[in-house]
Amino acid sequence: MTTRVTNASQAPLEFSDQHVLPEWIDFNGHMNVAYYVMAFDHGVDGLTNYLDIGPEGIDARGTSTFTLEMHINYLQELHLGDPIRLTCQLLDYDSKRIHYFFNMYHATENYLAATCEQLLLHVNLGERRSSPFPQPVLSKLETLMVLHRQLPRPEQAGQPIGILRPGVGVSVYFRRRSALFETFAKLFYCHNPLCVDAPTPDSVYFSPCHIIS
Repeated sequence: MTTRVTNASQAPLEFSDQHVLPEWIDFNGHMNVAYYVMAFDHGVDGLTNYLDIGPEGIDARGTSTFTLEMHINYLQELHLGDPIRLTCQLLDYDSKRIHYFFNMYHATENYLAATCEQLLLHVNLGERRSSPFPQPVLSKLETLMVLHRQLPRPEQAGQPIGILRPGVGVSVYFRRRSALFETFAKLFYCHNPLCVDAPTPDSVYFSPCHIIS
């Protein structure tokens, strides 16, 4: 199953519909968590193909994209045969990375079923190292960013995971998470074979491995 960007001038981006397949249903009688990831990944393929860095043409380019981090919120159930509609909002990008946010809707009932925030890296497959985007890709990203910068930031973007305890404010929870993350990054970044840089206070943001400069 493939999906594609249907209108790049629209913010957020919209994608052609998918449907919940029989093999996506689990013992609870609804779409299994793993297939939410697959459905979102079909959207990522549609986004990267639009940017000319996706599965189409990968052999000729010698480059591809790797996912550095993903955060999914499962909000409502989907069932056999349900139509799925994805939207994607570009949150940020630099010379090698793209930060974006997908919403998954029931395509006819229009309820929000799930969200997925991701950080993606452009990679030279021969060297297995991060690689700068070609200029045409950066130009497309800037065009999208002009449109998407006007959108409100999604409520779930950057959201931590955990059990909020009575009497512990959200700001305290975020500070604890940030301190733990920085400790983890300093200890373990160099164990990733793609790493080329140590983390700095400004660079410890998404991936504790900080693969690129």
